[in-house]
Amino acid sequence: MGSISTEIRTKQKEQAVAEFDAYKARLAESGMDDKQMSRDPKLRELRAGVRKANHRLEAIEARQNHVDKVKADKAAKADKPKEKGAAKGKKAKGQPAPESAKGKKKPDQKKKK
Repeated sequence: MGSISTEIRTKQKEQAVAEFDAYKARLAESGMDDKQMSRDPKLRELRAGVRKANHRLEAIEARQNHVDKVKADKAAKADKPKEKGAAKGKKAKGQPAPESAKGKKKPDQKKKK
């Protein structure tokens, strides 16, 4: 399983960027132009490593934001006083049934032969 530590993933990203920059500088010294460098398979692989590190860091951040939001929602829910009785839709003791429920009849069930 991969690491979900931001510090470790940041170090991995820095390492990938350093490798990419060093290889790109080596290619530039050898006389390659940008178009030729974009076709180089090793450079493309290193660029993909940087992209992967960025995506992993974004995923860790998104997960942490979700966890923080859930914790905040739970804390807010715990701080609210619980409502009892009619406010929840239950009929409180001693109160008449609502008008909408008084005139309704249950549908007759069909008789089976």
